[in-house]
Amino acid sequence: MIQVFYDGKCGLRAREINYYRNKATTDTIDWVDVNERLDELQDVNLSLSTALKHMHVRFDDGSIEKGVNAFIAIWQRVPGWRAMARLASLPLLKQLLDILYEVFAWLRFKSYRHCRISEQASR
Repeated sequence: MIQVFYDGKCGLRAREINYYRNKATTDTIDWVDVNERLDELQDVNLSLSTALKHMHVRFDDGSIEKGVNAFIAIWQRVPGWRAMARLASLPLLKQLLDILYEVFAWLRFKSYRHCRISEQASR
């Protein structure tokens, strides 16, 4: 099982997660809206601001991945998306996706008020 830490206040992210949630079996992924389960962020040593900036996945061994690597971990466990996980893992494509994700994550973070507030609170 993996834990997915995501921003449930983001409309796009919430729709995306609901889509994956409906496709995945309940015993493979624990979906953690970081706005509702703040205590679990402390358990994995993530600040709210960090968790809002990037989607994170925690594996059974305690390791954490974020961004595109988090998506790949999700896609590997969602029926119909395993081919996308393999494709996104290809070296050159993965590098491009990492860059695009970072740009998207930065823009999204700066555009949501709750993200900006969390960033100011963490200073």
